[in-house]
Amino acid sequence: MTDAHGVHVATVDGTGTVHVVPVTRGMDDGREIELVDGISGGEQVIANPGADIKDGARVQAVIGP
Repeated sequence: MTDAHGVHVATVDGTGTVHVVPVTRGMDDGREIELVDGISGGEQVIANPGADIKDGARVQAVIGP
């Protein structure tokens, strides 16, 4: 997600709480974007968050293919 405050990803913790985390982008080949700072790699990331996703929201994670 990109807005006036920078680039962020939405993650979901074990309790189903959303955390909007600032990240630093690296390489972008048009299909995949490298994240070089902001997350460690073990987080559950929301693949296509809606524009209305908010930090602290409660969701139910669904693991897709």
